[in-house]
Amino acid sequence: YLNSELKVKSRKSRGTVIHYLCLLGFTTPQDAPDYDRINKFVQNMGANNPKKKILNYLYPAELNKVVTQVIAMYKKEAKR
Repeated sequence: YLNSELKVKSRKSRGTVIHYLCLLGFTTPQDAPDYDRINKFVQNMGANNPKKKILNYLYPAELNKVVTQVIAMYKKEAKR
């Protein structure tokens, strides 16, 4: 089990991923996060998630790679 400090860090990282993906349009018609789409996206991230885990099951090290990739993707889209 993760200790409480890692749980807090992981929760913040998951929140960051959800936030940026919502800004990229991963929302329902009611503007709530579309967790099915978010989890499918995270599972298909390739090298940063080779075991195809959903967002809540990623370890902190894996989560950091996913956060980095999502932020980079957002910045690339924001330049357009």
